Amino acid sequence: MAKNGEINLDKVKATYQLDDITLVDSRKLDFANEVRLYYEISFGIGLALLGNLIANFNWYICSTTIIFLVFGIFNLIRYILKNKELKNSNSA
Repeated sequence: MAKNGEINLDKVKATYQLDDITLVDSRKLDFANEVRLYYEISFGIGLALLGNLIANFNWYICSTTIIFLVFGIFNLIRYILKNKELKNSNSA
């Protein structure tokens, strides 16, 4: 059952600390996000095709699955390296 009440926030204090803002080249950030998008799409398609490949084996599906999974892994590695580069440029 709902009750009505009142909260007194006069003695409540909170502290926070904001780090300095560092600027990042937006082209590098856009590239990293674009690579992440390619990774997510191609890896998702590759996994869907892998499920179809398990259900009924076909050489065309097998080769297409391998291509999409390799492309997804390639873009995942590019995304990780680009993020590491952006983090290193921020800390310098």
